[in-house]
Amino acid sequence: MAKCPKCGADNPDYAFFCGKCSSDLRDASGKIIQTSDLQPEPQKEPAGEKAQPGGPIPIQPRTTPPQLIFCTWCGRQVNATTLYCPYCGKNPRGPWEGGSRPDYTSDSGESYEVSRGGNASGVLVLGGVMAILAGVLALGQGIIYATAASAVSYLPGSGSICFCGGLDALFGLGSIAGGIMAIRRSSFALALAGAIVGMLGLGLLIGGLFGLIALICIAVSRQEFND
Repeated sequence: MAKCPKCGADNPDYAFFCGKCSSDLRDASGKIIQTSDLQPEPQKEPAGEKAQPGGPIPIQPRTTPPQLIFCTWCGRQVNATTLYCPYCGKNPRGPWEGGSRPDYTSDSGESYEVSRGGNASGVLVLGGVMAILAGVLALGQGIIYATAASAVSYLPGSGSICFCGGLDALFGLGSIAGGIMAIRRSSFALALAGAIVGMLGLGLLIGGLFGLIALICIAVSRQEFND
């Protein structure tokens, strides 16, 4: 059995990550940390209830085999009740499963925070890239508006154009920051806000579509963030 050094849970010999808290089960040399199999103590028969010779044989309870599912990320079969795949350390049910599991309580009652291992999924990376592209387009549109407003500053309404350009530039910077947050999985709220402002920036019209795609990808990847 592979012993988790963080939460103490027992895992299969082949597991690289703990199925309870996703901690790495390998030491500095890359070897899986093993623990000796505990031998169950022989059950003592209650006094006065010894089995009589020739008596009926007690019926052993039938054990149900565990239900197996395929991990969405690595494609290997894992126990359906496990929280993290023992091979890749990610949620085997995929990024679309709702809810997050930020912390757990060990058998001793001690609470600890779960650190999610691995890199961001392809869906989340796509969302971050789309947010960055939407931000770049919104920023470029803002620069175009500001330049045009300065060129025709003598005309009425040039101030409104300059204001819209500055607003687009702020939306663009916010969307770029949100995309970086999404790829780094550091803050779900800021990443989601960046996708929203990137969509509202309407950078050269296509930027709004990029922002919408980023919003959807980031929203379905909520559980991958570390906050």
